Amino acid sequence: EVNGDRLEPMEEVTIDVANQYTGTIIEKLSKRKSELKSFEENGDKTRIIFECPTRGLLGYAAEFKNDTSGDGTLNHTFLGYAPFKGGLERTRKGSLVAMGSAGVATSYALNLIEPRGKLFIRPGDKVYAGMVIGESSRAGDLEVNPTRAKQVTNIRTVAKDDNIILRPPVEMSLESMISYIAGDEVLEVTQSSLRIRKRELDANKRRQNLRSGRE
Repeated sequence: EVNGDRLEPMEEVTIDVANQYTGTIIEKLSKRKSELKSFEENGDKTRIIFECPTRGLLGYAAEFKNDTSGDGTLNHTFLGYAPFKGGLERTRKGSLVAMGSAGVATSYALNLIEPRGKLFIRPGDKVYAGMVIGESSRAGDLEVNPTRAKQVTNIRTVAKDDNIILRPPVEMSLESMISYIAGDEVLEVTQSSLRIRKRELDANKRRQNLRSGRE
């Protein structure tokens, strides 16, 4: 803060990309509070220059690579400080939140959960109650049990039940996770792993907070 005004760091972002991707890039960066400063076409390529809050670039590099199919370059340099531009638009849906006791995720359980959204974990990963293990395909959080094991019976299972094939989980960098987490979530960083978890691990307390308007 300077003289009572809230300021934030700004970056000059220079993008060189094929003309066909310019619309998507402008739309995405506008949602990140960027301001278009220059637009120059040169044959089948375009150079676009923005001024963007530093926080607006968190997690954008991977999104840029996907949106341009790897056919583009993005560079940014620090410009200085400017008045805070307000909250960024968020389009993410709810979270798949682990419930029950701590344990290890099983293929059987994840196979049942997978139709509900995108998974962030693999079979064998350690999980605990309140940990975010994926993104729900719908709005609102969904509690799931990723450690559930298949009941053992005397009847032999068919081969397709024993050889479960799951889609590769979504992998995010530290930067991507920082830009992804919701207001009631935090990022747990250790030497060996990155995890997203609810700020309040207890499901009952989360529901109480939601009803009371504290989240």
